[in-house]
Amino acid sequence: MPGKDVLISSIVDASYFQALVAGKTIPRSQDDFEAGLKEGKAQIVTLANELESLLISWLPLLSDIHKTLKKQGLTAMHAVADINQQLVMLFAEDFMLRTPVEWLRHYSRYLKAIVGRLEKLPVNPQKDKEYLLILDRLGHDLANMDLAWDDLPRNVQTEIWKQRFMLQEYRVSLFAQQLKTAFPISDKRIEIHGKELIALLPS
Repeated sequence: MPGKDVLISSIVDASYFQALVAGKTIPRSQDDFEAGLKEGKAQIVTLANELESLLISWLPLLSDIHKTLKKQGLTAMHAVADINQQLVMLFAEDFMLRTPVEWLRHYSRYLKAIVGRLEKLPVNPQKDKEYLLILDRLGHDLANMDLAWDDLPRNVQTEIWKQRFMLQEYRVSLFAQQLKTAFPISDKRIEIHGKELIALLPS
């Protein structure tokens, strides 16, 4: 998690971006611009308050996760490495600004799924390893897509975000089924969307 000053700045930037830019059509006239500006400005404070509330709700879960990770033995090193990598993805630099707000609203559930995974880990570490092999296979192509992120069209970036969070939902289905997923999810659904995504990439 970035430091306090960085987070405050990110919340401010993200609030303006979500209110004024994200998902908005490009204004074609002065009237369209003024109307969009007026509508967006009315949402900034509400969005900032929501982002702050989300952030506060994550902190106890993150604290519990990091404390539990430090207690893991050698048989759990595969899971520790994977969870750390997952947290890096979720809380990358500028994550508040870059991550679509509709996905940020699911972060508490993703963190609770990590807590659930760590609770079950000592009972059956082999099952956890089997799940990890599946996740590695399903997420293999995403790393290469990130390298060309700035050069990708917006519609492709949107589908990459969807693929990322389909994987997060799949993690919930594997490690904490009681939390339920935001939508029906399976390895087959992820594979199908992955193929559709690759077909969208510039040649």
